[in-house]
Amino acid sequence: MAKGLQKSKIKKLEVQSAFGARVRYLRLSAELSQEELADLCSLDRTYVGGIERGERNPTLKIIVQIARALRVPAADLFLEWGRPSQKQGDAR
Repeated sequence: MAKGLQKSKIKKLEVQSAFGARVRYLRLSAELSQEELADLCSLDRTYVGGIERGERNPTLKIIVQIARALRVPAADLFLEWGRPSQKQGDAR
């Protein structure tokens, strides 16, 4: 594999892992199981697990479904892992 392609693949996996960790953090903060989140998003539980493990690359449609289920703006799913999300109405 060419060096550029290898770097690109590694970077993609890092992004997917970071995104999945953020989804897991927000899901646990909302006190939801994977199954409950999956039901709210009309997704399979194993798909949600795959997202959280960085094995899946969800579409924008699914990202919005997850954000709505977690009651956060979609942009919150892209904040660094573990950073508290701002609730609507909180002072910035």
